[in-house]
Amino acid sequence: MITEPESVQRFEPISLAAVDQPVRRLHPREGAFLATGIRLTMAGRIKVGRLWLAFTAEQVFDGHEFS
Repeated sequence: MITEPESVQRFEPISLAAVDQPVRRLHPREGAFLATGIRLTMAGRIKVGRLWLAFTAEQVFDGHEFS
């Protein structure tokens, strides 16, 4: 049996009462789990002077700081 930790937060629509309607339309469904962080992975090319160089990057954000 899988149990969720007590620290897991769920979305409550009342939390958006003070925001404009366009923002409220994009909310998740009631009771959806709220993420505590996100990891973004990026890849592409960047122009340095006259050269285009390939790059990869990863950004981790935990809600308080990012690295």
